[in-house]
Amino acid sequence: MKLGNLDHIAVVVESIEQSSKYYSDLLGFEIKGTVKSEETGDTYCAMTKDDIVLELVEVSKKSPLLAAGPVRKGISHIAYLVDDIDSALKGLKAAGAQILSEKSIVFGKIEFNYAKLSNELILEVMEIPKGREHAYQAL
Repeated sequence: MKLGNLDHIAVVVESIEQSSKYYSDLLGFEIKGTVKSEETGDTYCAMTKDDIVLELVEVSKKSPLLAAGPVRKGISHIAYLVDDIDSALKGLKAAGAQILSEKSIVFGKIEFNYAKLSNELILEVMEIPKGREHAYQAL
C-alpha cells in the first residue's frame, strides 16, 4: 500500500459559519467552498493558506467518523490521496487498522473512507480524479 500526497487536515467544529470566520479573519485562511454530503450528513468547508488545506467538519448523527468512538471538537483526521482506494484500505486493514465504513463513500467525483489506526489516529484515504491536486477541487 502506498499513500499519495497529504490532502488535508480536518478539524471538527460546532459551527462552520462561526469557525470559518475565525480561521479566515484571524489566521488568514481563504474559504474555497462549503458542501454537505447527503450520504453522511456531514458538512465540510475547505480552506487554504499557502500550501495547507484545512477542512472544517460539522459532524452529523450518521457520520462514519462515529464508528471510531465519540467525536471531539478539534483535529479529527489526516487525509491522504491514493491511486486505488480498495488497495489502500486492504493494506490498512492488513496493518491492523479498523476500517470505519463497510463501503467507501462517493461524494461527487471523490471516493473516500476512514481507518482508525492502532495509535487512535484516524486516517482518511481519498481517490480523486486524475489532474486534481486536492479533493476540494473535484467538488
